[in-house]
Amino acid sequence: EWLEINPEIDGNQFEGTALDLNDGGDNQDESVLVEMPFNFQYYGEDFGEITVCTNGWAAFGDQSELAAFRNRHIGQALGPNAQLCVWWDNLVTVDGSAILTYYDEDGGRFVIEWSGMRRLVGTNGRGAVETFQIILYDPHVYPTYTEDGIITYQYKEVENENAQAHNDTPFCTIGISNLDDSDGLEYTYWNQYPTGANEIRNETALTFTTASSFISGYIQGRVVNAADQNPIPNATVTASRGFSTLTDENGEYAMEVLVGEDYDITASAEGWNDSTLVG
Repeated sequence: EWLEINPEIDGNQFEGTALDLNDGGDNQDESVLVEMPFNFQYYGEDFGEITVCTNGWAAFGDQSELAAFRNRHIGQALGPNAQLCVWWDNLVTVDGSAILTYYDEDGGRFVIEWSGMRRLVGTNGRGAVETFQIILYDPHVYPTYTEDGIITYQYKEVENENAQAHNDTPFCTIGISNLDDSDGLEYTYWNQYPTGANEIRNETALTFTTASSFISGYIQGRVVNAADQNPIPNATVTASRGFSTLTDENGEYAMEVLVGEDYDITASAEGWNDSTLVG
């Protein structure tokens, strides 16, 4: 479900904001700190900022002094901590390349896109076109059992080339690293994949989540006029952490939620005072 945010691309769905990042060649790598529109929990820690690099990676927190171009294994000493390696490689911004962000408030998604990047080959050589993106899902809109946010990598047009500049690593690195970069989840390095993993190619996506297995249950009840106990239909019932539903003609509702949390439930309707049950 590619979300095109580059306004220079025909048929773009959203108009992203270009970051001030330019990497024209060897040792011209750049990173920039970006404020996220919502807090995002990653490996149990909340972050409100993310560092974006020209070399196909992002990392939570302020690590803008790093612009690591030589991709390594996931979990090593030379890259940033809390790293999202969507297509970590020695990339350059040439021939109309752009790195952009967009906040899809209605969809609860923050998108970072690397559009039309090129791999650096030799000193000034240009490899294949690489276009990919990271989507971070607002944990309040897309809750998980651990409260860690969902991360999706999407690949519109990519080619994992066995070509490099100087002593670079052939092929790219894809995965995520933990908070001190001592471990993580490695999907591919040096064109090697775990058993059973699909090869990354055009029009594929990869999601990292703690929500693959969770326990759900239902909260149900009835919304009535406190004065006469008559039902209130079409009232909006909202639970903390983003769950919501509408009451039926009898004022009754049922909504699926994650088990293991305490919820505050608020009923609201036009022309009525809100009512909240706590805990």
